[in-house]
Amino acid sequence: YLQTGTVRLKDMNITLQKGEVIGEIGIFSRNKTRTATVVCETDVDFLTINESQILQLYYQNPKFGYYLVQLIIQRLLSNVNSKKA
Repeated sequence: YLQTGTVRLKDMNITLQKGEVIGEIGIFSRNKTRTATVVCETDVDFLTINESQILQLYYQNPKFGYYLVQLIIQRLLSNVNSKKA
């Protein structure tokens, strides 16, 4: 979770602002593979959560789980579209 600052997903040329989630694909991928390199555009503060806590929230809160699924799909599609350009 990006608490303060701005980062850019270098390979996709996407800028993320305060309040956005980052690293969600790596948590759910089988090999914990990252899909992009992050570059800090400003000073940043991140809040972190480990995999077991994410999975617990995913199973306990369907809205949170659905949000993560949508976010992962959106990021994967952005990644595919940026490689086509």
